[in-house]
Amino acid sequence: MTRRFFIKILMLLGLGNFFPKLAQAKTLPQENFKMLVFADSQCVDYAVWKKIADSAIEQFPDAKLATVIGDLVDNGAADYQWSAWFASAENLLRNRIFLPVIGNHECYNLQWKNCLPEGYLRRFEVPANGENNFVGHFYSYDFGAATFFVLNNNFPELNEILPELQQTQENWLRRAVENSNRTWKIVLMHQDIYNYAADKFENIGEIFIPLFNELKIDLVLTGHLHTYRNRGKIGNATYILCGRAGDQIYIENNSAIDIVTAPDLKTEPETFLAIEVSEKILIAQCLTADGEIFDKFTLQKS
Repeated sequence: MTRRFFIKILMLLGLGNFFPKLAQAKTLPQENFKMLVFADSQCVDYAVWKKIADSAIEQFPDAKLATVIGDLVDNGAADYQWSAWFASAENLLRNRIFLPVIGNHECYNLQWKNCLPEGYLRRFEVPANGENNFVGHFYSYDFGAATFFVLNNNFPELNEILPELQQTQENWLRRAVENSNRTWKIVLMHQDIYNYAADKFENIGEIFIPLFNELKIDLVLTGHLHTYRNRGKIGNATYILCGRAGDQIYIENNSAIDIVTAPDLKTEPETFLAIEVSEKILIAQCLTADGEIFDKFTLQKS
């Protein structure tokens, strides 16, 4: 019995705790690459997640990296959910570097109470951040012309459990940005900056927008609201809400903050982003499983 077959059986049984360590890639700062970006793959039926993931790699087979920006599963303590997620993501994960991000649904136990994201943490081994009390919660990753800063901003769920998370992470982020020698500074974090019901910035936005301006972040990719929105630049950074890759449909209001949104929010389909990064140009597209282009934008460095 091969190791791969053995792991697959364990995953199907709900016992799959295996995932390869996210190794530091030996890539030059000038190397071009493509990346696939998904958000909120949580499902009742993970066939939906499989469909969008498989379609993305069919459309962009040369993508070297992939991420899901939080809420990979509906309940982070449910082994059967992780088994279904990994089985559906098998083609996506093969021969690609995967950058995981913690979402709020990774921070629920089986009784839907707030908890540490232990199901996530034991499945993904990411680069060390130098903070012993927050191993796996946030990290940076250099690839080609970009540094990715992967944050855990699930403060509503974790503040009582990890009261030092916000300040510790901010201090770490300042050091990590200062130490980056790559052209593009890209943030991946789950919870979004905006409250559409109240039509105002969330506390998350009030915390991070001034910080990202100060640190000259170029691109911020968020999830959580299950809809695609392009806000353009807010200060120095471009803010993109990345839609959904699962079957959980939310409907948010339109807002003047958005430059691009779905033409019909009630029937907005699953989408993903394909990002191409070179030293001076970053090109991003938002696409459906059928290849329809929702949005396309370009960022440039002088």
